[in-house]
Amino acid sequence: MDYDALKTRVNNLIERYSELTITMSRVNTAYEHRYDPVSQTYKWYLGGVVQSAPTPVTYTGRCVEAHASDYFKARGYIKESDRIFLTNGIPKPLKNETVTIDGVDYNAYKVTPISPGGTDVLYRIYVRI
Repeated sequence: MDYDALKTRVNNLIERYSELTITMSRVNTAYEHRYDPVSQTYKWYLGGVVQSAPTPVTYTGRCVEAHASDYFKARGYIKESDRIFLTNGIPKPLKNETVTIDGVDYNAYKVTPISPGGTDVLYRIYVRI
């Protein structure tokens, strides 16, 4: 099966039927923000060399909201106020990364890829305020 074509089809459906915009900013993960005891300040390092502060890259895509099952809510697996979104228009959010959905900031506390054949087609993002 052509999973890249499936991913494209899913993305087209989300773009077509979604009214929600998801935005995420991320600094290149190769940078390290460490304390410098000599200058007594925090500095950015890339490959052990001091760099100026990196510019975050902003990703924007569309998403749809999925509804959580009462089964999971009743057993305490997720809170009543938690929300679940499906997207594939942005890179996979990291655990505890902030995502903004229609102007509201959420903490992505769990991200589950839907990966038939090992290809990430969709991300299920569990968020809470």
